[in-house]
Amino acid sequence: MWTSQDEWVDAAEISYGDAVFCIKDDKSFLHVLLDFISDETVDLGDLAGVRFDVYGDKAYKPQPDDYSVSLIHQYSGVENIWIFQGNGTQWTLNWRGEWNVENPLRIVAASTGNATNDPYSKSPHLVYEFAIPRNMFGDKSAIGFSAYMSNRELDEASLPQKADYHPSTWAKLSFALQLGTVTPPEVTPSQTQTPSVPEGTMKPPASPATDTSKTVTGQWILPTALIGITVAVVVGTLVFHRRTAPRKKKVRS
Repeated sequence: MWTSQDEWVDAAEISYGDAVFCIKDDKSFLHVLLDFISDETVDLGDLAGVRFDVYGDKAYKPQPDDYSVSLIHQYSGVENIWIFQGNGTQWTLNWRGEWNVENPLRIVAASTGNATNDPYSKSPHLVYEFAIPRNMFGDKSAIGFSAYMSNRELDEASLPQKADYHPSTWAKLSFALQLGTVTPPEVTPSQTQTPSVPEGTMKPPASPATDTSKTVTGQWILPTALIGITVAVVVGTLVFHRRTAPRKKKVRS
């Protein structure tokens, strides 16, 4: 949620229609806020996610250094993180929130319909936040990156606009804060984990691109700080500049 209207003024920011993407980093985390202004109800299957190409090699098929993290609204009042990892040919489910196993990447995410402090619209709608530990990227100064939002009505938005589940379509994200040598966590993709799914809950999607699942609820506050980030898109370059003041509230008719 927006803790305050100026919480993300120091972030890289871009919007497509009613979808706002904010990104900033510090020495501990890469922070991402996804503001889906047009998604005004919390429904089964609402979701948002972030994807990373750690080595930035832009392979067409997902490699072991490629990750896709979705926050999915699975049923009333319950949201869960699903983490996928490439195995060289396809996406495999690495971890999901219901498993009685510790999150291997220490990624944190949450979502809410509380828009009280949203500078774009006060009307209740879904906002998602992700905090990804920087040690996941080692000492990389830039990575491949994309983010997306989708709702039950199949409205969706992505950054870059034409990004899909192929890493070759993602943007290049350069960190504002460069770190020294960092050892990334070792996470081996599992092709054998086949968790039992209780009757009435969602089955794991075949790939992040065909997720019909999605997320919400709960409140989560991220630390403030940080700077702007430059994102180079497949067809050209987009440079995001730091905002010096919150954008005026969006007027909804």
